[in-house]
Amino acid sequence: MSKVTLKVSYHPSGNRTLTMSVNGSIPVDCDGDLMTNGDTGSFYRAVAQKIADLHVEDSEIVYQDTTA
Repeated sequence: MSKVTLKVSYHPSGNRTLTMSVNGSIPVDCDGDLMTNGDTGSFYRAVAQKIADLHVEDSEIVYQDTTA
């Protein structure tokens, strides 16, 4: 089982990006609606889908959201 850390970062421009680190690797930006997305709804729907996909792969997930 891999440990995946997901972190939401917020930029003052209004964009959000999800970064992912697997087993302590250097975090990388995710693609598509998860990168520099200014639409809150589509961003968080994509985050939910990413988490669901990782659960299917039996990954342990740590989620952090710095936007609050």
